[in-house]
Amino acid sequence: KEGLERHIKQVHEQIKNYHCEECEYRTYSGANLRLHVSKMHTKVDNERVCQFCNIKTRSLDYHLRIYHTDEKFKLKQQQQEEAKNKQESQDQQDHQQSQQDQQISQTHQDDDSKSSQQQFESTLLSPPKKEI
Repeated sequence: KEGLERHIKQVHEQIKNYHCEECEYRTYSGANLRLHVSKMHTKVDNERVCQFCNIKTRSLDYHLRIYHTDEKFKLKQQQQEEAKNKQESQDQQDHQQSQQDQQISQTHQDDDSKSSQQQFESTLLSPPKKEI
């Protein structure tokens, strides 16, 4: 119903209720007004290049939805797969680092135990000190 009402206002009644604040331009669409302002007043280039066919378009989302649905879906899958692989790789690196840290810690503990054992044995084997 809204689409029909919009069509009647725009096409048949030609109601232009969007006004440019910088000039006399009037239009029936907010999108048209934004396009006008960007082209005429801000000189911002709103064109984007499609990553699949290198066409320049001002409405990349629309272009992708209409012309590249399959490619966009495949690209999204590929990006998700890459993110998953990156996370798995990071998890594996974290696991390896944790194992290395545990080995180092165990080595230090073993060294400390050996040192303590040697000190204990040396006290047992050394002759008692004589008092003078």
